[in-house]
Amino acid sequence: MNTRLRRFATLAGVLLSGHAAAVPTLKNVTPIFYQSGNGNLAAGLIVEASTSLPVLAIGGGFTITCTTSTLPQTAERLATFTGFLGISETLRIPAVVPSTYAIPGWSSIPAASCGGQCVMQYKGETRDETSLSVRIGSQNIGANFTLVPAGQQSVGNAVLVTICRSGQPQCCTRGCQLP
Repeated sequence: MNTRLRRFATLAGVLLSGHAAAVPTLKNVTPIFYQSGNGNLAAGLIVEASTSLPVLAIGGGFTITCTTSTLPQTAERLATFTGFLGISETLRIPAVVPSTYAIPGWSSIPAASCGGQCVMQYKGETRDETSLSVRIGSQNIGANFTLVPAGQQSVGNAVLVTICRSGQPQCCTRGCQLP
């Protein structure tokens, strides 16, 4: 009986010491956001993460809102990766980064001026999703244990872009002269 107790204590110690190393690591969250021509924004999010466990979930998303319209634009994505031990993966949101988004209310900005701002609010996150099933004896008696509680890390922030419209200024009144 004493030998079984020592083995159980050793196993518990190994599993608990492994928990400190099992927390997922959110390596990098890279937002991409800029005006890419008249009427368009380029936007995307790259989330890099790793874990020492066999299952890793990476997710994130962003919302773009502009002062020229109340219409928000969003993108979200979640992926689960598996491996034997030690996973290091990158998730792109959306799948093609950067992607092009139309600036809502673009026509309200006067030609040859900077008449609005857009903000991209983003969040990237990662978490471990590992559990272990333990069977005792040969009679299918067993139980499922979550030996390593799910760990999670997340990062969020915002990026601001001033939107400008190219072109020639327009004179709309009699006697107006452009410099």
